[in-house]
Amino acid sequence: DHVSDTVQNVRIQAVRRSSPTLACVPLFANVTRNVGFWSNYADPTTGTRAVNLGGVSLGAASPGSPFALSFDSTGTANTTLRYSDAGAVRLQARYAGSAASGDAGLVVTGEDQIVVRPARFELTLPTYNTATAAQPGDATRPVFTTAGLAFPASIRALNASGNVTPNFGREAIPEGVRIESVLEAPVGGNNPTPVMAGGLNTFVNGASSGTLRWDEVGVITLRPRLASAPYLNFVDNGAPLITGDVVGTDLPRIGRFVPARLAVTPNVPTLAPSCIAGGFGYAGQDFGFSAAPQLTVSGINALGAVTGNYVNGTGAANAFWKFPGSLVNRLYASTATGTTAVLSRTTNGGNAVVSENTAAPFDGTGLVTVNGDRLTYAKPAKPEAPFNAFATLTLSAADLTDSDGVCFDTAALNGCDPLTVSGIAGGTQRWGRIAVTNAFGPELMDLQVPMRAEYFTGTTFVANAEDVCTGISLQPLVDANPADSLQPAETCVQDSGSPGASGQGCAAAGPVARRYTLTPPVGSSGQFMLWLRAPGVGNVGILDLTPNVPAWLQFDWRGAGPVAPTARVGFGVYQGDRRAIHEREVY
Repeated sequence: DHVSDTVQNVRIQAVRRSSPTLACVPLFANVTRNVGFWSNYADPTTGTRAVNLGGVSLGAASPGSPFALSFDSTGTANTTLRYSDAGAVRLQARYAGSAASGDAGLVVTGEDQIVVRPARFELTLPTYNTATAAQPGDATRPVFTTAGLAFPASIRALNASGNVTPNFGREAIPEGVRIESVLEAPVGGNNPTPVMAGGLNTFVNGASSGTLRWDEVGVITLRPRLASAPYLNFVDNGAPLITGDVVGTDLPRIGRFVPARLAVTPNVPTLAPSCIAGGFGYAGQDFGFSAAPQLTVSGINALGAVTGNYVNGTGAANAFWKFPGSLVNRLYASTATGTTAVLSRTTNGGNAVVSENTAAPFDGTGLVTVNGDRLTYAKPAKPEAPFNAFATLTLSAADLTDSDGVCFDTAALNGCDPLTVSGIAGGTQRWGRIAVTNAFGPELMDLQVPMRAEYFTGTTFVANAEDVCTGISLQPLVDANPADSLQPAETCVQDSGSPGASGQGCAAAGPVARRYTLTPPVGSSGQFMLWLRAPGVGNVGILDLTPNVPAWLQFDWRGAGPVAPTARVGFGVYQGDRRAIHEREVY
């Protein structure tokens, strides 16, 4: 058994049985005899190429072509054999004696069956340019095709001279070819078996054509090989590398294979109210997320399966994740009902962050997280009833496209699609304000100034009992009547010291129960703790107190637009209720 179209040495022995030992001994010794040779096709049983013996093409019928063979002292003669096709052939010989040779009537026959296999297989991809095999950087080489998408291929069974062996595949049980893939990159990734289709394994005249498919991302070397070795039970003849297996020429570094599309699965983000402890926020006040928007992104092949190699392995040559994930075009919109407030992103958290897209465990998946975005419902000009915050996040098709142009596409497979993440919910939004009330008292006693957080219920303003978050400091006291004897420096806010949380604290810390709190204390029903220290004997007069109120808690107190409230405080002067025409105290 040997490789097609290689010259083989053939040894022919003429022997007889000796008597009385019954041993095989030479029939001819040191003589030349004419022996007829012919050949038959064994498997397949027909063919188009003849067996060549000693430089002569043999026929298929007895008594065959005569050859003058020189037999040595052991009864052995030598010649050569060559067959350029594949399959099993039967070589047959016949010798007929004659009077001239002194053996008239002697007839000697012999035969042997020989398996001749192809030398190699040749795999050809019409769309593959072998020049790309030498390009460095597997992860950056040009795109070859899509994972899971069939591409044209052809295979030829060749003999040692590089010519087709037309009988390959015509055997009684047809021999075939399988395609092996050697994964070049990413290192350690998934390497599914290439799939042959479209007649690629059906040989006609030693050649086949059809399609080939590889279902992963990466770069591979393809190698055609005999589907089931050994070929026709080929018997190894002891020569180096002459076995019954047939291996083809490698097609090196085919790729890149890229996903057909991207699958993007969003989480359900959750809005965090501005006042987390109270579970609410004010219209006009920015807020963030308690669960940030996050996408799970996967590469998908043309068959709808995840491409596990769409990840970043070690080194640039193994970086097959191509999704930038910046999401710069993201857009938020309100879906809240019962309000005219417009939602907008007031703080841009910057580019989204890609994570968990590293090689192990080669699951083709990465996470994209938006961090730091903050949103605001613009405060309507007119007070509104509380409403629940609801929003959507829309990502453009460009946001969901990688650097190869592979993009998010829904099951409809109708091209690159945007994505809307809906149902983003948060706490209640309230139309709020900070209110302060005028206060009067004797100059010898500390004076409490009512200040509280309020919100509009839809019909009226009430104390915001849930507000334990709003931090308010105070502007310097203003002398409302320079003619009186009370100056701003003669009083101050009872605080932890100067300037304290209020910004206007007395030099000495005030009583703990009266110290200013930057936010309403828990359980105070939205009331701030605000006491002014007694100015002392003779310091009688009025001052104006104005808190530092953020824009979302200002109110149109004077009909001229939203401003911070101002309270008038008096020491030693009781002005009473200005709406009263007459007032009398009765004891």
